[in-house]
Amino acid sequence: MNRDFHYEGTYCAAVLAGFNPADAAQIAWAAQMVDDCTESLLSQTNVQGIATCMTELEMLSSDLKYAAYDPASNETLKKIRRIWMHFHFLPGNLPDGSIQQAYTGPAASPVTMGGTDFDSLDFLCLCRHNSTLAETMISNTVNRYAQADGVFSNRTVLLNLIGIRMHVLADTWAHEFFVGTPNDWINDVKDIRIEKGELSISSRLNSIPAPTHHSLLYLGHGRIGHLPDLGFVRYSYQPIWLNQKIIRFNPGIFLHAFCQMVEAMRSILTHTNFVLKEYSDAEVIQCLTLPTTNAVAELLISKHKNADENDWLSLEDPNCPNQSLISGLAKYNLGASDLNLFQQAAMYHYDMVSSVLRSYGIPGF
Repeated sequence: MNRDFHYEGTYCAAVLAGFNPADAAQIAWAAQMVDDCTESLLSQTNVQGIATCMTELEMLSSDLKYAAYDPASNETLKKIRRIWMHFHFLPGNLPDGSIQQAYTGPAASPVTMGGTDFDSLDFLCLCRHNSTLAETMISNTVNRYAQADGVFSNRTVLLNLIGIRMHVLADTWAHEFFVGTPNDWINDVKDIRIEKGELSISSRLNSIPAPTHHSLLYLGHGRIGHLPDLGFVRYSYQPIWLNQKIIRFNPGIFLHAFCQMVEAMRSILTHTNFVLKEYSDAEVIQCLTLPTTNAVAELLISKHKNADENDWLSLEDPNCPNQSLISGLAKYNLGASDLNLFQQAAMYHYDMVSSVLRSYGIPGF
């Protein structure tokens, strides 16, 4: 998802959930900071902590640093996985009692050389919406907000945790069916077709095979470029791991992600149980009301001219007709809040997710 959804969209969701504008702005800042907190930024600001994203240069450098795909011992690979699995592709195919997605792809890769056979542990980390880990993550946030103790006695740290987890939660919808580790058995695709949206994609898609199974070209949704993050497109593709095509209608997917953020933050704010939903039309309207549902759906299906973004200024405040819901939101600024306090929340989130993954024998954390 782009900045407009993670920043402006998260702000709108927080206000609709009941947070005051100042708290909603802090939540939105943290949600977007997940995409901006790179090793380069930490170095420039002299802040100690964990990166939650990587620059293109950092990714290129990392691609050249590791050869053997060993998540248990390769430090470069471990760094890649802890960023992308924890903050952008939350593992959602774990044997935790929920229905697991089965691998129905080939037993051998026809296009790459070297590497290992298909890694079943990696497939457990397939990102999926409404996963048990996503539910656990939000329930944990409800508890942290209710108790507000330890590092979370600082309200900014607490709001940062909410923002980080809204980013992760939204990405479980947008990044579904990919995994946050470089693996062509799962992340390679073919037969990509754009069915809706004005978009030139020739420079964004990678069709040339990489030399190994685990090149960073096979990280996340890299093989289909930025398509999963654009709120206005409909596309289809054939994943390597599945013997049928997947059709993605991003406006509907993003609308459901928006609803889930609203309901998650309502649960957090009111200290009530968070319930997973698929968001039927009736559930969407119940969450947002009909006028707001129509407004969000309309803005998601459109985009700014000459920009891969949606126009959240068009969303009216339901309590103030003819006034944008984001009229009081300042333009996003990297330095608008204390990065050290963001790091406290990011490390807490990382530790919680790592603990769950270790319990299933997934290496590297």
